[in-house]
Amino acid sequence: TGDVLSGNIGSELKMKYGCIGDPVNTASRLEGLCKVYGVGIVCSEATFSRLLPGTTTLCRSLDVVQVKGKSRPMGIYEVVCDTRYVTDGQAGALAALRSKYEAALNLFQQARFKEAAASLDELLEESPLDKAAARLRMRAKESESANFGAEWNFVSRIVEK
Repeated sequence: TGDVLSGNIGSELKMKYGCIGDPVNTASRLEGLCKVYGVGIVCSEATFSRLLPGTTTLCRSLDVVQVKGKSRPMGIYEVVCDTRYVTDGQAGALAALRSKYEAALNLFQQARFKEAAASLDELLEESPLDKAAARLRMRAKESESANFGAEWNFVSRIVEK
């Protein structure tokens, strides 16, 4: 989300249509995070915050990341579904899983690793293919045994593009 320059770029001899700008680079990084978190669509906090109140788009807070080329961390969200195209039962089940994941993420961000891992164990019993939950559980388990002290920071640093 943001301003970009789009159009034909080049010279009279060679032109290419394209977009340039920081939001384009960010979008490229977000696209790469889909594989990392095992989700179909990732959006930034900037995009998420622009969704209208009462929107039918169901999103789940995934993490806070610092991607390559950025100095500031950003919240990322999975775009789960448009609730107009699923049954009420499906939407309710997806919203419940979202709430459980976000509660575990909150525990993790508070350095309550054991509680976060236990919550994620429960979530993964219900939804064993949730790669984002499995990834967060692994981070919680690894963090449980580490002694971070005051230097602990919950931001995921993603170094690959």
